[in-house]
Amino acid sequence: RNSEASQDGARMVNPKRMTLCDRYYDLILQSGHKGMSAEDIAAIVDSAPYLVRPRLTDLKNKGKVVVKADERRTG
Repeated sequence: RNSEASQDGARMVNPKRMTLCDRYYDLILQSGHKGMSAEDIAAIVDSAPYLVRPRLTDLKNKGKVVVKADERRTG
């Protein structure tokens, strides 16, 4: 499910569909230097932070976002 092959297959089936990572990345880019936490994104997309965090980890692992050293997540 979270394998690279699975993600590639999903993109091949529907290449125009925006993934959650794409959606969250766009929100982060729009926020500018301020950045966003999982809690911020969850509030915008009407979701729970624990559902957003794995996608943020995916973005971090791809080198698209960084974790601010002075930020600590709660909850």
